[in-house]
Formats: sequence, structure tokens, C-alpha cells
Amino acid sequence: MSRFEFTKKEIEDYLVSISYKKCKIKEMLYFYKNKELQKYYKEPESYQQISSIMKLVDKYSNLGTRESNVDIFSRLCQVLCRKLNTRNYFKVVDKLRNRRYRDDRDVFNFIKSLRENNRGKNFYYKGGMECIGPNIVAENLESVMKDIKLPKKITYLDYGFGDGSKTMAVKNKLNISMEDVYGLEVEDVFDGQENTREKLKFKYELIRNGKDFDYKDNMFNLVTAFVSLHHVIDLDFTLRQLNRIIKKDGYLAIEEHDCIDIVDKMLADLEHTWWRTNNAVAGKRKIDFDNLDDNNYYSWFEWDIIMKEYGFQKLTYGIHETGQKELIMPTRLYYFVYQKVKDL
Repeated sequence: MSRFEFTKKEIEDYLVSISYKKCKIKEMLYFYKNKELQKYYKEPESYQQISSIMKLVDKYSNLGTRESNVDIFSRLCQVLCRKLNTRNYFKVVDKLRNRRYRDDRDVFNFIKSLRENNRGKNFYYKGGMECIGPNIVAENLESVMKDIKLPKKITYLDYGFGDGSKTMAVKNKLNISMEDVYGLEVEDVFDGQENTREKLKFKYELIRNGKDFDYKDNMFNLVTAFVSLHHVIDLDFTLRQLNRIIKKDGYLAIEEHDCIDIVDKMLADLEHTWWRTNNAVAGKRKIDFDNLDDNNYYSWFEWDIIMKEYGFQKLTYGIHETGQKELIMPTRLYYFVYQKVKDL
């Protein structure tokens, strides 16, 4: 999987160019590619990411920095303990604090067993389903784009549409005609979802990696990519294709993790494994720990630099809000809206 790499000087120059606060630039550069932190990074298939994060918790136990032990540990618990009641939440905390696990698989299997015997509902979900799932994605997108005057006729493509639920939520929220809604997904990602695929009402394509998108030049004036670009094997190819099919002055809206340092990256990896655990609970099967996702995460400023190289200029951004009591997710999901300013 290819990755874009930047030097600290390139990052500093960009942050200065957008008049970012000097004190914040210094902080960003400290954490960005910090050599001391880098040695703690573990790949997902090492199954040692939780252990490595806990070592960092110990390392920063007496420091009052942004990446203090309290911040790191609380974010780790937020990632791992979603959908657990309070009693089971503290069981996981106890296991982590006392290091009663061999590796990541042991922790996730423990969480799965708690989920299967979970009792008690989360009080903060009592408001209903409007603030979770596809609905909140569409609500967030509309909020982030509130000052952008969209054309009356929107031709919309959702890149990485998955099961199509987010695609339809955006279609409904923005009042897009069904005949103008399209979906694009990589074939391997959508494998095994034939039943869901048959129910989709919008036009979609399943493509292989490296295959040109089967759409005309300048066809769409709105393209979304919800938490999908970090999965892309060849981002250069994908962004060139997106530039080709988006009209001049059209919009590319992405939802991505803001990963500045290795803690951010490992938490994002663990969140992906949590979703495997969640699917295992729902499907009453074992957790699939094979072929864990190899993802390329970027920070918000890296995304800005990358998109500029591919003809897109950032217009606005906003956090992914999941409800009144969890405004910022532990893996810092953001929405970024870019406008196509030039062809490649």
C-alpha cells in the first residue's frame, strides 16, 4: 500500500502559509513523526497495539502534555468499551490496568464475551436513533456544508458506499433525485453482500483496484467518501480518477480520521478491530483476526497538502458529532469539504 510522506519542514511551511497559531505549530511538529514515539508503533497483525499504548500510558504518567497518560488511556477505553454497560466497562479498565492479557486478541475476545452477556442500556442513547449511524453522517455533512451553495441539480457519487445506507441518508437529506445517485465500491470490500446489493435502488459499480472509474469526465458535482480513503491501496490513482469525474467547482467531501502521531494511528487500527468484534457479536461467530486492515491514515494538514496536489482546495471542515454526550470521537473523525479548482 503506497503512502504519501512529508518532511517536518513541508508541514511547517504549510501551517505557516495558512497562518496557523505559532504555539500550535510547535506542538504539531513535536508529535508529528516524533522519533521517540515512533519506536512504540506496532502493526495491527502484531496484536501488540494495546500493550504498546499501555507502555506509553506509563511513559507519560507524570507529564501534563496533550498526549498525557489520562488522555491516551481514556481514548483507548472509549475505543474498546463502546456498547458496554458501566459494570463491564470497569472490567475492561481493570484488565488493562493490571495487564491481564496476552495480546490484542485476548482483550477483544474478553470484550466480545462481555457484549454477549451485556445487561443495561446506555442512558445517552435514549433519545433514539437519529444521532447514530447513517442519519448522523448526513446531518453532519449538511451542517458542515451549510454555507456552501449547492446547485439545484446535484449529480452525486458516493465512493466506498458499503451497504448504501449512508448514500441514501445523504440522498434524502440533500433532496437528490434517485436517478442522479451513484455508488462506487472496490469489489473485494463488498464481497459477500449480495443480498444487500440486490436491495439497492441507486446505480452502482463494483471495481477492481487500479481499474479506471467507468464514468464520464466532469460527470459529478458532489462526491463523498466516508471513512474509505484510508483503505485505498493506490491513493494517487484514486484521487486522479476523482479529479477527472468531478466537475470544475464541484465538491469532494471526505470523512477521515485526524491522525497526527502513532497513538492516533494505533487507536484508529484498534477501532477497526472493534468493528470486527461488533460484527462477530451480531453474527454470533468468532472474531476474524486474519488479514487485519492495513490502512494509511493522515492528519488534517496532510490531507490539505495532498488534496491541493490533486486540484482540490479545502473550503470547510467539521468534527463528526455522534450525540450531545460524545461530541469528539476518540479517533477524531472529521469532515473535510474540498472544491475542485483545476483539472490534472
